[in-house]
Amino acid sequence: MNTKTALWDVVCTTDPRYAKEASDGRHKFTSVDAYYQIRLATEQWGPYGSSWGLRDTQISFHEDLAILKAKFYYPLPIGNGSFEIGNSIKWRFANEKSDSDFMKKLETNTITKALSRLGFSADVFLGKFDDD
Repeated sequence: MNTKTALWDVVCTTDPRYAKEASDGRHKFTSVDAYYQIRLATEQWGPYGSSWGLRDTQISFHEDLAILKAKFYYPLPIGNGSFEIGNSIKWRFANEKSDSDFMKKLETNTITKALSRLGFSADVFLGKFDDD
């Protein structure tokens, strides 16, 4: 076992029950259930916020986008790891109606983006769920 990819090797394979086909209106893609990924992280590191999660979060707004910048932190076998991550989501629509859940969606999506960088559900992002 390669110690540099030990975490990746454990979390890279997605249980198909937690993957589904999705669309943004223009493109089809496979979506992974966010709480499936959070559960996998909890199995590895304990409850969210204990030794892993987002910190130093900053939220700003630019027109109809809410922009989140944060540091994702997590434990390593020895010491700790962290990296900067950014994300954005529409919070207001053309009809001026706002999305009351945009903060929850933005935080959850940012966590799953961070987890994907560590190999969580890598098989989905490597296209292994795509049709031939």
